[in-house]
Amino acid sequence: MSGTYRAPNPFNDPVDDLFPEDEAPGKPFSAVPRKISAELDVEDQLIWDLRAANYSDTVIANRLIQDGFTHYKPASIASRYRRIVQKIQEQTDELLEADLTDWHEGEDDALHQAYARAEARVAAEIQAARNNLYTYTSLEVNTLIDTPRYSATACKNRLDSLHNGTARQPPELNEDPEAYALDLAVRKEEFFRQKARNQEREAQAAETAKANTPAALAKLAAKAEQDRKKAEIAAKRAAVQAEKDLKTQAHGEFVRRREDTKKAHRDEERAKVSEASRDRRILRILQRNYEDKIKDDEAMAAQERHEERRRAILPSSFGGRPIPRSTAVDDDEHDGMGDTYPDFNGDTFSSHYPTNNHTASPSPYAGSSPTNHTYDNLTSALTQRPTYLPPNVLPRPSAPPGPALPSTEHIDVSEDPALDPREIMAKPELMNLIIERGMSKNREKETKALLTRRLRESDRMATLGELHGWLRRRGLSTRGNRAELVWRLQEYDARMSRSWRPKHMATLRKSREAVRERFNKLEKEREQMLPRPGRFGVSAGGVPMRVMGGIGERGLLEGGIRETVEGRSGSLGGSNGGYSRGSEEGSEGYSRPYGPYGDVDVGHEQRGFSGTDRTPDGLSSTGRNEDDNESLFMGGQREDGPVRHEHDHEYHDGEEF
Repeated sequence: MSGTYRAPNPFNDPVDDLFPEDEAPGKPFSAVPRKISAELDVEDQLIWDLRAANYSDTVIANRLIQDGFTHYKPASIASRYRRIVQKIQEQTDELLEADLTDWHEGEDDALHQAYARAEARVAAEIQAARNNLYTYTSLEVNTLIDTPRYSATACKNRLDSLHNGTARQPPELNEDPEAYALDLAVRKEEFFRQKARNQEREAQAAETAKANTPAALAKLAAKAEQDRKKAEIAAKRAAVQAEKDLKTQAHGEFVRRREDTKKAHRDEERAKVSEASRDRRILRILQRNYEDKIKDDEAMAAQERHEERRRAILPSSFGGRPIPRSTAVDDDEHDGMGDTYPDFNGDTFSSHYPTNNHTASPSPYAGSSPTNHTYDNLTSALTQRPTYLPPNVLPRPSAPPGPALPSTEHIDVSEDPALDPREIMAKPELMNLIIERGMSKNREKETKALLTRRLRESDRMATLGELHGWLRRRGLSTRGNRAELVWRLQEYDARMSRSWRPKHMATLRKSREAVRERFNKLEKEREQMLPRPGRFGVSAGGVPMRVMGGIGERGLLEGGIRETVEGRSGSLGGSNGGYSRGSEEGSEGYSRPYGPYGDVDVGHEQRGFSGTDRTPDGLSSTGRNEDDNESLFMGGQREDGPVRHEHDHEYHDGEEF
């Protein structure tokens, strides 16, 4: 063998030191039968050295592959190593026989130690074999008697007793087999009973000993402490749960009482609102009936005076005496001769003055006094319309009736969905408005169109007090007529919607133009209305002044309608363009502005001086500039901020008139 060999290092693979670099093959090759000799080559020497260093067969095989030697399986490494050892031993035996080699120093001592160890090992193996003697005896005897009854211990004890002469004879050879069998049964029963007691006692003693050990006592104490903590935690949880249940029950009871109270309050408020609305409706009907009665009484009185003048002028026709000329002239000057008077057709008095289209106009008064407020039967008063018999005069051709005051039903532009700015609002926002007004709601069946239509109907039926409340809640002005208030409210709600976009200003402008156009048309139609029959005087400015029973009222040539959507104010005697009926003591009267439906605006009735109120200086009336973003719907504004109208008042259920 060539090369220098070094002892293997467990931390550095010893294969690198077993052969020179020039003798290491390049690539591994498959295992082929190779001859084994005592003269080891590089590959067998590597196997020998690695096994001497106690490396496993798997490590040796992998190392051979890594270094390019034969590809062995791990099992082949052990087999080749044994054959190498056998070959070396055979060669050594041959050399010893030929006296070509000998034992070296120290090897004799190793030989004696090895022999002693081998002798002890063989003795142990012999004893183990002797121990198997009775085991083999038991197997053989059980085979011979065909009954596996006797163990190795039984066989050993029987053989010992037979050798010693102490063995009992078989039961079959006993002189009294029956007595022997009975005695044997008794002794068996006592034996097994005692055995059971002993086992129970031993088990109890073992359990007691096991429980009394320090480890068992510590474990028992720990378990008791754990059980105590679990009981405390369970008690705390039960107390917390009981408290929660009590709070939940109390809260549920509180919520139930609160809901019951709210429901009772809502029912009470709805009942009050319903009763107040009914009372207001009845009061409006009675008020209109009262006004119609006054108009009819005044017209009948004027007709009677006219007939008296005719009798005075034409005494021959009535069989009476002519009255003085001065009296007739004076009556003509004050009664307005030459004016158009209503005629009588049949038995019913027909007036060309308009009444409300949506309500009947019966007179609930039994007497002729306009101040009689005693009503015996309200139902009959609201459903019957009285007839008035004319005085007993000869019929004459009546003058053609003048144009009547046009009905205001057609100017309610809020009935047109295309002109309602709230059409852009989302359904939840419309539902909030429905809830704000105390109206019933059905979220599943109501669409946006139905909600906006209900809101328009609510606008039409709402009183001025309710409109003022909604406007004040939004911080808006309460000036203007009913249509202005409604449209101001609609525009504010639309512009505050999250759906509002600048493109919707075109819809608002279109709606405003429609409002102005219809109200201007109404104003022109009203300006063509003939004056009511009555006695006219001449004011200081040359304007005719009509006087009815001490009640002064300017003629239509100077006054006109109270105000249009553009905010212009006329005066029919009242402070807001209404008509005034003064008392006997002076010109102070009961001023009522016209509402949006042609009737008396019950929300703005007040006492005032006729024809003396003016719009405050610095106040821009609503709706004068169509390009103004605030427009007529945001309310009148002073230069220094919003101004509260002099008639702004918060109405309550019992304070409508």
